[in-house]
Amino acid sequence: MSLRHHLHHSSDSTKKLERKQSGTSLSEGNSMEKKTPSRKSSESEGIKGGRPASLNEGLSLTVVDPLLAVKSEAAQLRKEVDVIVGEFQLILRAFQEETGQKHNNADQHALVLRQTPQEKMLEKLLESPYTSIFTPEAHQKNNRASLFNVSMETFTLALAPQRAVSYKEILFPNINPNSLSHDEIVKLSQRDYDILPYKEAQDEMHAYLLIGQMFRDLGLIEKFKIPELTLYRFLYVISKRYRAVPFHNFFHAFNVTQTMYFFLRTCHAKDLVSELDQLALLIATICHDCDHPGLNNDFQKKAQTKIYHLHKKSILENHHFLHCVSLLTKNHTNILINLSEEDVSHVLTTLRELILATDLSIHGLIMKGLSERKKILHKAWKGANPQSLSEEDRKLVLCSLIKCSDLSNEIRTPQIGQKWAKLVLEEFFLQSDKEKEMGLPLTAFMDRQKIIIAKEQINFIEKLCMPLYTLASAVFPQIESCVRQLEENRNGWKARLATFFTNQDEIKKLSNQSIWERKQTKLTGNLTSILAGRATKGAPTPKSTPSKGK
Repeated sequence: MSLRHHLHHSSDSTKKLERKQSGTSLSEGNSMEKKTPSRKSSESEGIKGGRPASLNEGLSLTVVDPLLAVKSEAAQLRKEVDVIVGEFQLILRAFQEETGQKHNNADQHALVLRQTPQEKMLEKLLESPYTSIFTPEAHQKNNRASLFNVSMETFTLALAPQRAVSYKEILFPNINPNSLSHDEIVKLSQRDYDILPYKEAQDEMHAYLLIGQMFRDLGLIEKFKIPELTLYRFLYVISKRYRAVPFHNFFHAFNVTQTMYFFLRTCHAKDLVSELDQLALLIATICHDCDHPGLNNDFQKKAQTKIYHLHKKSILENHHFLHCVSLLTKNHTNILINLSEEDVSHVLTTLRELILATDLSIHGLIMKGLSERKKILHKAWKGANPQSLSEEDRKLVLCSLIKCSDLSNEIRTPQIGQKWAKLVLEEFFLQSDKEKEMGLPLTAFMDRQKIIIAKEQINFIEKLCMPLYTLASAVFPQIESCVRQLEENRNGWKARLATFFTNQDEIKKLSNQSIWERKQTKLTGNLTSILAGRATKGAPTPKSTPSKGK
């Protein structure tokens, strides 16, 4: 079917649905009235022999408010109209891409879905995030003319440009969920699953299929009535919002998501996590580094970028969350479309907290919480009773799971772990090069002239991963296999280091202090207050909603 045919067909369908909603079509309006229960019929069903049925048969009397029923049906029709109009938008944009010209239909403006104030604000907040606020003249005065190469053009500070989205691919996704083999589906739930071959082939489509399988296997598609087409559109668009930087790219997001799936399914963490929170965990891992520039929070502060002045705390993490929300406000990528308003609010609040929890500055707080509450959490896990958790404990469990997932490179086999380690350091080195080029203070642990990869990985495992995973395994015993793999990989890096250096003094002379050896920022307060304090004020935020009984 051609794009022109889709354009014509969608336009007709949209007009019919809009007439149906507004009541301009008599026959369709009458149809809607027939579906609405009348007061007379409601009363006749609830009354028997002139007395309420509850008096005659012991049944409670149910009175249906016809106005409420009409409002409910009208809201559903509005949602259907919005979906059709959204589809028309996609068709129109795909048509423009194909023909290279704009569609000058007189009805175009009436059919384009209106942006809500929240959507407009998100669009503005996400615009040119990595542009420095300084002008070239200002930097020349500070002997930083090299920052802009004495150019008046807009200077974007990122290791890779933004990627284009094809509306034709969104409209007609080439997806076949049945193409996954049984063997790969089985491997997907295992700890040492390796996505790197697909990364090397740049096969993001296969990653969409695998993530779709995770949603399906956990029962999330059926439970929350997620349209599979919408899910794959969501995955396609979010993948394009990841830049092609060495490490913080879409395949890293997949790696973190697959680890979360391993925790939930194979380590039975889902016994302590409600289904709604399982949905939030998967969405958070998919989106947690969206639009990462390959340059960390410290760099944003030193370079005085737009997002530093916008967010101040957890700079990149707040930016990643806004990207996540922006996709969930669009009909064609809103995988929460069939959730109740209360559940949507709960998921969005949880997403914000989970993505903020990936900030390393909160690592120590999560460790402290796990150390103090591990026995209570393990007891709740054994009883498979997530409702027994306090709100603070619930957040601790979820934040611990995403923190472990984000730091999971070394829980895989040495061959896989070493490849990811090289990608991390490649990104570090490029940031150090950028700092030198711009005349900014150098980040010591990223200096390619001093860093020793084996020492970095030993510190990463010993200072960060093993303490975290050891505590997590006290709550979820199956995570113990990750601790054993960390020990094996640590020993392998130590053996590798010993082949190059004969004593520790020689290593200390050559190597700078590692990022993992630095002290954590001291934070006061509980997890709830700290996360709330790091969320950007004034940005679109969800309403608070109770978490129990989900």
